[in-house]
Amino acid sequence: MNKPTLFFSHSSKDKDMVLAIKNKVMQYTSGTLEIFQSSDGESIPFGTNWIHKVEEGLKEAKVMFVFVTEKSVASGWIYFEAGYAYSKGVHVIPVGIGINVGDLKAPLNLLQGFNITSADSLNNFLTIINREFSYSFSAQFTEDDFNEVIALSSSVVKNSTPFDRIFRSAKFQLDGVY
Repeated sequence: MNKPTLFFSHSSKDKDMVLAIKNKVMQYTSGTLEIFQSSDGESIPFGTNWIHKVEEGLKEAKVMFVFVTEKSVASGWIYFEAGYAYSKGVHVIPVGIGINVGDLKAPLNLLQGFNITSADSLNNFLTIINREFSYSFSAQFTEDDFNEVIALSSSVVKNSTPFDRIFRSAKFQLDGVY
């Protein structure tokens, strides 16, 4: 029996951050899944036609997590992969890292997703896996896991709360000084 396959759609510029999440998901699900991540050094072996391997991964996937970052939105590749997967009946879930999925434009904003803002939000991966494949993995992501992921992301202001990030990114005038 083949293992269920997840597809991690992302920018290759975010590969270290996505690989950290992949490794934790694999650890916390005890290897019961296959995860296709084009930049992991394993999903596409050297010497193979990479576009065919991506297509193969998309065909095998039951669930796709679309990692939405400044880099992935700029490249546009996630839109192609998400559209292809959605048209094939794959459950496509946007995951915001440094970008709020609620602020996305169509078609990705039409899909319910989540933002990575804490260890609890990382546990959404396990919740979705449990629901999709009738598994029962407990929430295991920790604040250390979250800090590791965020440290690998250049899209998120490090060591701040979501409230702090809002005000750091907002342009406002205080007493005539910006």
